[in-house]
Amino acid sequence: MEVTNSDGHNSTVTPLLYTKIEAAAMLSVSVRTIDNLIASKELPVRRIRKRVLIPRTVLLNFARPNYRKAA
Repeated sequence: MEVTNSDGHNSTVTPLLYTKIEAAAMLSVSVRTIDNLIASKELPVRRIRKRVLIPRTVLLNFARPNYRKAA
């Protein structure tokens, strides 16, 4: 996402939280798979009102080859 700073310059901002659709695209899986991972507590989420959002760090850690589900 690009934003314009107060000095008029554009900069890129990386989101901290992603929707289930965005997370599915990032991991190259279906939204149903994301739902299953959330239901099994393999992907911790943040709930903000009715929105279910997945932190960027969770997605990056999940994609690592040595990922271990939190106890």
